[in-house]
Amino acid sequence: MKVHSNCQKGCRVTLSMQRREFLRRAGLTGAAAVAVAAGLPRPAAAQDADLAPFLHGVASGDPLHDRVILWTRVTPPTGHDERPIPVRWVVATDVEFGNVVAAGTVDATAQRDWTVRVDPTGLEPFTYYFYAFQALGQASLVGRTKTAAAPGQAVDHVRLGVVSCANYQEGFFNAYARLADRDDLDAIICTGDYLYEYEDGGYGPGSAIGRGHEPPVEMTELVHYRGRHGHYKLDPDLRRLHQLFPWVTTWDDHESANNSWRDGAANHDDSEGDWAERKAWCQQAYDEWMPIRPTGDRAKIYRHLPWGDLVDVVVMDTRLEGRNRQVTYPGTDTENLGGLIVSPDASDPNRHIVSPTQMEFVTSTLSASPARWKLVAQQVIVSQWNAGAIPLLPEEVRSLDFPMLVRDGGNAANADAWDGYQADQLQFMRHIGDNAIDNVVILTGDVHSSWAFDVTTEPSNPTVYNPVTGDGSVAVEIVCPAVASESLGDTFNGITMTPVGADAFEAAMRANNPQLKYLDSRRQGFVILDITPEHCQADWFYVTVEAPNDAEEYGASWEARHAANRLTAAAAASEPKAPAPQRPAPGAVLPSGDPEPAPGPLPATGGGAVVLGAAAVVGAVVLRRRGGQGTTAAVEAPLRPGPRPGEQNR
Repeated sequence: MKVHSNCQKGCRVTLSMQRREFLRRAGLTGAAAVAVAAGLPRPAAAQDADLAPFLHGVASGDPLHDRVILWTRVTPPTGHDERPIPVRWVVATDVEFGNVVAAGTVDATAQRDWTVRVDPTGLEPFTYYFYAFQALGQASLVGRTKTAAAPGQAVDHVRLGVVSCANYQEGFFNAYARLADRDDLDAIICTGDYLYEYEDGGYGPGSAIGRGHEPPVEMTELVHYRGRHGHYKLDPDLRRLHQLFPWVTTWDDHESANNSWRDGAANHDDSEGDWAERKAWCQQAYDEWMPIRPTGDRAKIYRHLPWGDLVDVVVMDTRLEGRNRQVTYPGTDTENLGGLIVSPDASDPNRHIVSPTQMEFVTSTLSASPARWKLVAQQVIVSQWNAGAIPLLPEEVRSLDFPMLVRDGGNAANADAWDGYQADQLQFMRHIGDNAIDNVVILTGDVHSSWAFDVTTEPSNPTVYNPVTGDGSVAVEIVCPAVASESLGDTFNGITMTPVGADAFEAAMRANNPQLKYLDSRRQGFVILDITPEHCQADWFYVTVEAPNDAEEYGASWEARHAANRLTAAAAASEPKAPAPQRPAPGAVLPSGDPEPAPGPLPATGGGAVVLGAAAVVGAVVLRRRGGQGTTAAVEAPLRPGPRPGEQNR
């Protein structure tokens, strides 16, 4: 047992996980906890009624220098009709809400599935704020968020958590719990697959480990997408991470259906209805349930978020906005589901992974960026990936009849990634190189494994790229592991691999990809991205997912130095920066009494005219007890050393 130091007056000291905490994170209380203690099979999780009506917690996202999106959902009481429910929101500079700087009222409506989204303005740049909601006589959890730095504002340090691929029924979100332990992050970036569409047991053990999907069917209708979003946000580790940090998110395929594209998906057929309608429903639910800044069109989520003079974040949609169908095996109508392509269509200039409009937005934003570092958050691997060595692996993999084509430079292609859309791939890389845009860092998820690439147009051509010096690399790419999805090293293209097979896979990838600097194909976890004017460093950390635990294993670190545009190995993980000055406890609620007057109501954004479908209300539990109309918000002890003298609330 360890105790986090630097406890201030009135703080709550957090201990390392004990039995009660294990049961809480397993989603078990009461009789369910007794059953586990007695060694009985773990039952399904149950919601925490003490959080009502804010069962799904709070969240924030897409910070700008003077505003940030705030989100929650009000679960209507039994028997409530479709009359709007007034929701009061409040923002303060301190966790006790002694200095309220903004407040207002907004309606939760059936049209938006009772979710609310507000965008308070007039906030200070690069500053922590605390926020909460009130409705139906009850108060929400207290959330903490942080604005971005102002344009041109000098910033010397930004730290981000990078995550993707969180399959609830594959295991526990220990990666989210370990990120929530940290207190020096400015935001969380999710590169997609925030949730999965499959039915209970359709992808992962599900109910067998007490992690069954709700609703238990595959998401195909609006009620399903809304219900699955609600189910995920009942997970205590995800809810806690949303409570503590603003998120920047984009969707990948599983928010809609596996290997989706603009006009269809591998995991969709005519028996499941019209694809355009299904896609619109998944986009509507995403708009309702995620703390995302609206663009005026819920189908358009590519956007630009600046962080002062240090960082620009460009968020892409390579999945639903403009992507043509993945190339197929010759002479068949079978989708390539992550294998190797054998089709000249991959280089067809009329096939796109994003629309020309989005490509122009991304490239022009990179060209115009005044920031030192340009982060591109997107879904699938941009770099060329030579998988042509697969037939050299052990029999379990070599026996697969992968049709494949080795293209110029000796690089075989993954049809679902940018390799399957080579005209766009080369246009993007060449724009960066031809315009001498330094310090581009691509953030990727999707493949349930960890990779680090130098990005170059011809990685196997020594006249274009030198793997020793890095000459010829125009950018770097960081691929984060899955939070909780079956790892690539456990199964390749649906074939289970032994550890020997996974080792051979990794060895073959390293031998045949000179631009590949790091690969771990078997572990789940997350990336910490540490950014200063002189470097952008990625630190990989790994967890297990079979049961709730507080273990964390450091993997490796690779960094790009300013203007080098290539990766070099770092000697150790980056040092944390000064932590946030205050940290709301997991059960902190808005103090009783009305906050002081503030600027007045701001409208919620977005919304549609779709009749409410009943969302799932099965999930896990956070320890929280409410007295009367709310108790004073407890402050949790800092998890890192306190600010050094002279440091401000940044």
